[in-house]
Amino acid sequence: MSLVLLLFALAGNALLLRISTDLSGALPPWAAILVQPLIVTLLLGAFFRNLLPTIASVEKMAITLVNDCLPFGLVLLGSEFELRELVGLGGRPLLGISLTIVLTLILGRWLAGVSHLTQRTTWLLLIGNCICGPSAITFVSTVLICTPQEVALAIFINSLTGFLFMALLPVLGSTLHLEPASFGLWAGSSLQSTAQVVASASMYSPEAVDIAVLIKSIRILMLVPLMIALSWAIKRKSTSTDQRSGFWPGLPIPGFMLGFILVALMFNAAEWLITTTQLPGLALTTLLPEFIGLQKWVSNLSALLICSAMFAIGYQLKPERIGPTAYPMVTFSLYTAFILVVISYWLVVT
Repeated sequence: MSLVLLLFALAGNALLLRISTDLSGALPPWAAILVQPLIVTLLLGAFFRNLLPTIASVEKMAITLVNDCLPFGLVLLGSEFELRELVGLGGRPLLGISLTIVLTLILGRWLAGVSHLTQRTTWLLLIGNCICGPSAITFVSTVLICTPQEVALAIFINSLTGFLFMALLPVLGSTLHLEPASFGLWAGSSLQSTAQVVASASMYSPEAVDIAVLIKSIRILMLVPLMIALSWAIKRKSTSTDQRSGFWPGLPIPGFMLGFILVALMFNAAEWLITTTQLPGLALTTLLPEFIGLQKWVSNLSALLICSAMFAIGYQLKPERIGPTAYPMVTFSLYTAFILVVISYWLVVT
């Protein structure tokens, strides 16, 4: 019965993913944010939990989706990690982005102590703001072993924060009389998700989009060293008897993170070999489309597994527990997002 439910859930999420992706491509950038697959599946999971009576077998299936599908989906997400984005980028933007993230994390950690937030909630919201929104929150939640309640609430608050600053940033850019390229630098280095970056840059000027996406890609690359550092810190504090940590014996990082790095290196190495090496008897026009097709297939499988886990996380969300914890989280998210906007303007744009 559990296997049938699991297969049904995966098939249903595949359909939701396809519909959400098609809608994202058909809508304007600002509207496409509302139908991001991660957000849609999370909200639908919460909707079904509160619409239908709780069933033990479905509850068990939801736990299975989170524990099994999410780590594997994150491993396959390495196929989208493009190291070549670093090539050709000057040292100043890279240094500015790095310092922006570090300073925001430091100030955010101090602010969390004042706000009396838990360690897990603090890191979920901080890294969600600093790196790439819901995707980064998903990564951090697996490292920190967060509850579905914490993950769902963090993603929802992060999305609302990002939507607010996505609309606000073009107004500030016009007030400051920024050139399109400068605004692209600012949007790419300060907004949460890639969809929000594209939408905000598009609202300001079409010329700002390309540079905004490039800078955002660099921020996403920061996820790997940040997760390694966070994992190492957690590993030092965890006991050898902690079976929930997800760490393999002798490794300073969780197993899924190692898998993510290996998949990313494998796909980047394959792309480099195909595009730079003269392979006798194999035309570039033949190999490259095959490689792109494989990369897209792996990426789609990763999206399916992660969205299925998001549906399960939403299904385990208990609305009655949201009130007491949501208000300080919203305040903290808004403050740290504002700090990120100010510091990125200072270090990256000016």
